[in-house]
Formats: sequence, structure tokens, C-alpha cells
Amino acid sequence: MTPAQDLFAPELYRDVRRPVEQAMSMPSWCYTSEAFYAREVERIFRRVWNFVGRADEIPNPGDYLTLDMFGESIIVVRGQDHRVRAFANTCRHRGTRLLRGRGRCRVISCPYHGWTFALDGALRGAPDMERRPGFRREDHPLLPVRLEGWAGFLFAAFCEDPPPLGDYLGNIREKFASYRFEDLVCVRRRAYEVRGNWKLFIENAMEDYHTATVHRQSIGVQNTVREEAAGEWDAIHMESAASIAVLPEDETTLPHVEGLAGRPASGTYFTVIYPQTFFGTTQDCMWWLQSLPRAPDHTTVVIGSCFPASTVARPDFEEQVQKYYRRWDKSLPEDNAITEEQHAGLRSALSRPGPLCWREPVVHGDRTLFWLGPDEWLAVFGEGERKRVIADLRKALAPRHAALVDQSHARAILSVAGPRARLVLQKGCPLDLHPSRFRAGACAQSKFARCQVLLHQSDDAPAYDLYVPRSFARY
Repeated sequence: MTPAQDLFAPELYRDVRRPVEQAMSMPSWCYTSEAFYAREVERIFRRVWNFVGRADEIPNPGDYLTLDMFGESIIVVRGQDHRVRAFANTCRHRGTRLLRGRGRCRVISCPYHGWTFALDGALRGAPDMERRPGFRREDHPLLPVRLEGWAGFLFAAFCEDPPPLGDYLGNIREKFASYRFEDLVCVRRRAYEVRGNWKLFIENAMEDYHTATVHRQSIGVQNTVREEAAGEWDAIHMESAASIAVLPEDETTLPHVEGLAGRPASGTYFTVIYPQTFFGTTQDCMWWLQSLPRAPDHTTVVIGSCFPASTVARPDFEEQVQKYYRRWDKSLPEDNAITEEQHAGLRSALSRPGPLCWREPVVHGDRTLFWLGPDEWLAVFGEGERKRVIADLRKALAPRHAALVDQSHARAILSVAGPRARLVLQKGCPLDLHPSRFRAGACAQSKFARCQVLLHQSDDAPAYDLYVPRSFARY
């Protein structure tokens, strides 16, 4: 069902924004609508960091891989100077796609008219262009794409001014430090074409509610608890003394990651790095999944399997790793299939939102929807963040209005329940909180410096909804 009114009208998502025990699932058009998908591409994927893969996948000069998502294609290549760079996968002559898949090359050659580019993007050859007045090869290099790394993982941004990658990832770097990701080697990469929406795959990966049915013939029931996260990620943790990266009937002799400590040593983390990347991290290995959007109903799912370099060097590794491959090759197609079945059901004009289960907190907390609200601002606060949010709001309004920002104040009530903060002003409250004043003035030195306040007039009292960027909503 698609509404007749604006797809992004906030009132359409009122039930989605309730606490998880009261919330409904997102409307079907969030997964099937071309307009909704176009807004996601514009407001999300083109403005944030997108996971690319591992630097160790292209270890030698000339090694490259390509990444295709939401109509864009980039080349990630290691240069002669061993530096890894990313470029738009389009020739500077007439736009032809340059490379596909993965491989190795000495130069990047256009298959159409033979223009050639060095591994650093410089144009080296342009047949017969010397007769064009003023033509200079240095004016036409490959177009660079912003690329940064963390512990061997590569991330690309399609905008000129993405947030610093460290800020974007938040405290995942500290929480997962003992995994020693920088020592990993990606030993296998596989891709699947899934006829379903990219969000459905990520949501499925981040809840255990489905495991008793979808995975009853493979990995079986999993029970997890949500992890506190600061940054553009969420995680659930499953306690287990042994690695769950093999099927229950298999045993492995591969060692645990050296120096693994704390909660990582006691089980497995299932993690989403927003918007489209899943990490499975267990005691002896990790695997990553990319949910690459190609269309509202088409997703490329890529799995990469990673082990410590010392483990890969063991003489029994090739024999033992087959057990891990069996597990991934059995459970991942099960997830792909159920994603397709769910998308098929959501295409029905009779489809309606249903109630969420308490075992789906990250599905509820998947702020994809909330990035798409009015002017892309929306405050989203988890249970553990409310006190900090209130404290920051007090600082933002201090000193003049600090006393008013209190959940129990008789004349101005701050409600941070659910996915938004609402400051409700009772009749007669003298609070002067004009949106432009709040945004440019009172919040200049706070985490809410980029927030927007929307005034809602009603018969009883005005209410101010506080909208903040997604990257400022968790800290």
C-alpha cells in the first residue's frame, strides 16, 4: 500500500517511532517505493561512509576491485607506490565504464577509445587528442573518490565533506580492539543477487527472532542481547564459549584470536555499521556482509571471510576452513531466501505494518527511516542515552532556560520517550525558543549545534520537536 499523500509526511510514521514494545514495522512502501529508494540514495548513501572491503584483498600494485551500488561504480586500486586509491569507474573521455570485478592491471585502459590512466589516476594516453587545441592530459585524470581505512577495512564516501571516519565509527574501534582486525586476511569473497530490498537483509541480520525457523536446519536458535554503542553502529551479543562460525555438528581446531579479551572472548558480536554493512565477529574469525542496493527490489549481498594471518599460515588451514565455508554457504542462502519472500509479501497492496517483537530492538532502532524525515533531521534516542540527552539540552539552553528543561517541570515538559525529544510548553510558559535562535545561538557550543527545532501549534500548547542529524543522535 502506498499513501496518496507525501511519502515522507511525519504523521505516517507515528507508530514506527513508538518504543519497541509498542512500535509497528515500517510501511511497505519504505521497501518497495522508487521514490523512497531515491530519497535513501540522496540522503543516506551519498552522504555517509560506505564499506568497500579489505585492503589486503588488493595486496600488490595493480590489484583492483570494483564496487557497484545505487547506480554508482568505483575502482579501488593499489598504486605503484603501494597506496590504495579510489576513483569513479568512468572514462574521462565519454564516460565508458573502465573495469569490472576484480583483477590486476598495469594501467587502466578504456575499452572504447583506448584512453589509458596510470594507477594513480593520471591520464597517460589519449590517442589523436594532440590535434585538439589546448588539450592537456593533466586536466583529465580519473575522478577521485574519498577513501579512508580502519584496521584494514576500507570505506568510501561519495560526497566532498563526509564526517571524519573516526567520528562516524565512534567507540566500535575501542570495543573491538582486541580482535586485532589489522592482522586479518580475507580468504574468500562471494556475491549473491537477492530480489529484495537492502534494508530487509540488514534487519534480518540484526535480530535473533527468526533463527528458530529460518535456520532450524543449520545454525539453530540464537539468543542475543543488545550492546551499547556510540557512533554509526549497533550490535547484539551472543554468549558462547566456542566459535559459532561452524555448524553445530562440526568442530574446529583453529585457534582463537591471540589476546582476545572481555566480551569479545565470551561469544559472538553481530554488528551493523550503518547503513549497509554487517560484521560477524567470533573468537577465531570474522565475516562481513555488504547489502549493496541496486534498486528497491534488488540487492547484491557480498560475504567476505577473514582469519588472522597466523591462522591462515597453519598447514591444516585449508582443511579446517571448509567447515566455516559450509556454515556460511548454508546459512546465508537461507537469509537471502527469506529476504526475497518478505519483499514479495510487502509488494502486496494489502500489506499493512505489524507489531514488532521485543526481540527486534535493532530492527526498531534501524534509523534508516529517521534519516529521511523533514529536512533529514530527527532526534533518535536509545534508552541508555536519555540522561545524557537531557544534560546536553540543559547546556544548550543554559543559562536562561536550563531550569525549564526538566522532565518533571510543571510548565515545560521534556519528553525523550521513543524516537524523538519533544519539549511541550504549557500555557503561559515564557520560554522564547524560536527555531532560528535555537539553531544558531543557544546550541552553538553543544552537541546540538546542528539541530533544528520545529514548532507545532495546538489548541492546548505549542510543542517543539528537536531534530538532530543521525550522526549526532548517538554519542
